[in-house]
Amino acid sequence: MFDIYLGGAFTEDSTVEIDTFGVTTSIPADWDTSVVGGVRVGRWFGGPLKWFGLAGDLSYFRAEAVGGALELHMIPITPLVMVRIPLWVGEGHEGGRVQPYAGVGPALLTEVLTSSSNSSVDVGFDLGLDIRAGVAVVLGGGFGLFAEYRRTDVDAKVANVETTVETNHITGGIALRF
Repeated sequence: MFDIYLGGAFTEDSTVEIDTFGVTTSIPADWDTSVVGGVRVGRWFGGPLKWFGLAGDLSYFRAEAVGGALELHMIPITPLVMVRIPLWVGEGHEGGRVQPYAGVGPALLTEVLTSSSNSSVDVGFDLGLDIRAGVAVVLGGGFGLFAEYRRTDVDAKVANVETTVETNHITGGIALRF
């Protein structure tokens, strides 16, 4: 499988904690909506395991606090365990023409934090969770379209800044099944 997608990322409001010389300041963060884009490669197995697959996903989205004072650029790399329900199975379509699916995996996130207040850029790495569900429709020749809901959760710590990033994604894209 090879999928490429684009959509919206909706990060839930949270609290940002900033530690300055041992003094922690808590600031509410109202995150703006951003664009999410990415690619997924993997393999759906055949035969009796045609419902099972493994994939890797690389994407990008941004969480920007309203007003632009704080931005988190998020780059998740996610190994996924995937399952699907092959519907309308036929010759040349062992995986089905319609494929509702779900996936889960650990999100290995690179976070780039930028702050307009002091023009700083810091990088952090954290482990989060990525879950998703969608439906793919194979049109012919292995080419198809899909729509997907995804949730990415991570407790981000970059330099002296900590926050919880809980993001809902709605995406759509092009699917190649081989």
